[in-house]
Order: sequence, then C-alpha cells, then structure tokens
Amino acid sequence: MKTQIKLDWINLLSKNRLHAKSHDDNTDYDARNEYQRDIDRIIFSTAFRRLQDKTQVMPMPDSDFVRSRLTHSLEVASLGRSMGKLIGKFVVEKENLDKKHYSPDDFGNIVAAACLAHDIGNPPYGHSGEKAIGEFFNKFLNDPLNDEILKDLSDSQKLDLIKFEGNACGLRVLANNHPSGVKGGLRLTFAVLGTFIKYPKGSEDINENEEILKFNFKGKNIKNEKRKSQSKFGYFNEESVVFKNIIDELKLIPIAKKGEAITSYCRHPLAFIMEAADSVAYHIMDFEDGHKMNFIPTQIVQKHLFNIIKNSTDERCVKDDWQKIKNKDEKIGALRSKALNQLIYECVQAFKENYKQIMTGEFDQELVDIIPASDILRKIKDEHTIENYYRHSSVIDNELAGYEVLGSLLALFVSAIPDPNSDKSKKILLKMPTHFSKIIKDKKAPIYLKLLTCADHVARMTDGYALSQYQKFYGH
Repeated sequence: MKTQIKLDWINLLSKNRLHAKSHDDNTDYDARNEYQRDIDRIIFSTAFRRLQDKTQVMPMPDSDFVRSRLTHSLEVASLGRSMGKLIGKFVVEKENLDKKHYSPDDFGNIVAAACLAHDIGNPPYGHSGEKAIGEFFNKFLNDPLNDEILKDLSDSQKLDLIKFEGNACGLRVLANNHPSGVKGGLRLTFAVLGTFIKYPKGSEDINENEEILKFNFKGKNIKNEKRKSQSKFGYFNEESVVFKNIIDELKLIPIAKKGEAITSYCRHPLAFIMEAADSVAYHIMDFEDGHKMNFIPTQIVQKHLFNIIKNSTDERCVKDDWQKIKNKDEKIGALRSKALNQLIYECVQAFKENYKQIMTGEFDQELVDIIPASDILRKIKDEHTIENYYRHSSVIDNELAGYEVLGSLLALFVSAIPDPNSDKSKKILLKMPTHFSKIIKDKKAPIYLKLLTCADHVARMTDGYALSQYQKFYGH
C-alpha cells in the first residue's frame, strides 16, 4: 500500500518569484514583506485599474453604489484577508510552523493578493464576454475558408480559443505578456500564483484516454466525482511552462495523466479560501445591489440576511440593532455586514473540518456549498438574484451587446493576420499596442499565438473602450 501524499506548507508558502529573485525583508528600505509587495504590484498594475470600467452585473448604473469589477475585487480581497488570517492562525499552530518565518498575516496577505487578481483576466461585459470570445472563435475555426491558415493549430490550442476562459487569461496577464518584454509578468511569488489558480488543468477535459491517479483518493474515480477544480481550466497552452514552474515549486499533487504527461493537479489549499471569499461576495453583494436598484423587495433581503446572522455564536454580534435604522438601504447595509462576518466564520470552520482531506488533495468542493448557510445562499441566488437581477432587461441588453461588440472587434483584428502588410491591416494594427501588433507582424510567430494575442487585446479592454472602438470602426 502506497503512503498517502500530503502537501507541505513550506513549499506552499514559497516566497520565490517567477523569473525573479526574492529579497530578504529589509525595513531600512521597505516596510513590506514579499506577499505585501505582491498586493501592491497588483493594485498598481494597469490591468487592475481597468476593472473600474468592467461590468460586475449591472452596466453603468445610475447609482454609484452598485459595484464594478474593481469594487467587487476589493471587497473579495477584504473578505479573503480575514479568512486567510484565521486559517493562518490555525495552520501555524497545527503544523507547528516556525513563527519567526511564518505568521497568520502571511496567509491573509497571500489570499488578499490572489483575491485582488481573481477577475483580472475577465473580458468586458461580464461572463458573457468570455462566451462572446469563445463563440467568435468557434465560428472562425470551423469556417472552411480558414482551413489553410489554421492547418498548424493543435486540438488543444483550438480548445483554448473556443472555450476562452477568464481564469486562464488572468494567469496570462499576471505571469506573461508584460509590455516591457520582461519575463514573468508582474513577477509575483509562487505562493500567490498558486492560490490564484482555481483550476489547475488545461483546456482538455478529463477523458477515457487519461489515467486517473487513484492512490491518493482511496480508490475513487475522480471522473465520477464533482471535483470543483476540474470544472474549468486555469491556463492556456502558451502558459504551459509557466504553469509547470508553479506546480513544481509548490509541489502540488497530480490527479490525472495522459501517457507520461500529468494533465491535472490538486489545488493550493488557499485557493479554496479565495474561491469562498469570491462566492460570499457575489452572493451577498449582488443581492444587496439588486435591492439598491429596487429589483428585490426590502422584506425579502431582510429575511434572508437575518436568517444567516441568527445562527451566529459570536457574542459581540448584536442581532437586532439593525431594526432601529430608518433608511432602508442603511438597514440592509448593517444586515449585510453582520451576514458577511458569520459567513467568514462558517467558511473558516469548513476549511478546518476538511483540513486533512484538503492537504491530501482528496477534498475538492466549494466551501460555501457545505457551510450551514449554504441553503440560504442557494435560495438567495436561485430564487431572487437570478430572476430579479441577473435576468433584468438592462443586464440582458448589456450581455447581448457584448456578443456584437466583442465579436465584431475580434473579426477586425483577426482579419489583419493573413496579410499584415496590406494597407488596411497596417491601419488595424496601429490600433493595437505595439507589443501585440509586433506578434501579428512576425512571420515566424505561430497562428495560435497570433489568434491568442487578438483575444488578449480585446479581453483587456474596458466596457467603455470596447464600445467606443466598436462605434468608431463600424460607423455607429
């Protein structure tokens, strides 16, 4: 019988950086540690700043209160930092880690950094933007007129484009494609990059040609389990080497292989915390935004949020003081704050209760699906937020616009690939950043990289910029 493999926090908390040296903390020159530097590198990046004009749910609402991708990411980071610090306290004590080198704050900073970046690869127009890009490439790759220029494209490269994934695009933004040409993108620590990768696999699905590595899962076949980490993919073919560098540094456990090649791995344990912070944020904040926009009645929001906080065992939580508040939005805000506190506690407890299985790669569920408040969160989303907010006519209009705008922009930029020296193509390429147009012009660059570069360019646009470019190019 083989010994069960276990993840090691010494590897998981790696301060080494992708394609860069890490430095000893020196308070004479810098008050930050390595993970805090990661937070600052993300916050001051152009890609992060663009999130201020990317749709969370509601497009350019009249109310400044309603969240954009930027405010959502900041709130997720705040929740993640709190969860991470509590988890850190638990892990440092349980694993008897050297307190001179590891502290609960380190865990909080790692999770906060990953949370800040979790949506950094999302294209304009919310999740419909991903589908719009994928739909364009599905039509383009299946058009017989393009067979000649696509002849060197592999099946997995085609899947990268057809199943275009914001998470994989996010890794590309963080770890590649820096305008300066410097390797490693933002050169983040491996600990943060590992926490960022929710889906440690490529775009190809697990199939009958893969051998499932059962020894670490007590004989269970993961194809028959709903493993959350396998539901999407976390890197494009172009980032295969980067991904392998991250996996090797952190020593994540392999889950499946095809031939001799490992095709998927277990998650970094802190990725579960990042995911939980994101899930808690969008369940509660989108619910609150729906109320702010008068799409969801006050009584409904009060009922569900109070049902979460009434289970609180925190003696500091005064459960009924919100009723004294007259303004309905402030009343909901007070309830929301208390509900978030309770959900943080429940997610941390779920992590602790499943810690052993998390550290062996056996656990692979979303934490919010197994906490006491999971049924309430499910009702909030399925019975109210989806029907009254996500399917509101303004949201649907914005999503439909995304298909037209992003599909049209991609068609324009991709049209410059076959003959980049034509008069029209030269003009089109002038509308791309130089480090992108250079790839399109390069005769030696593979067609896959050229198509991915066009997707890069469009995906990094803000909602407003994409719309203005579409209107200018197509005369609307």
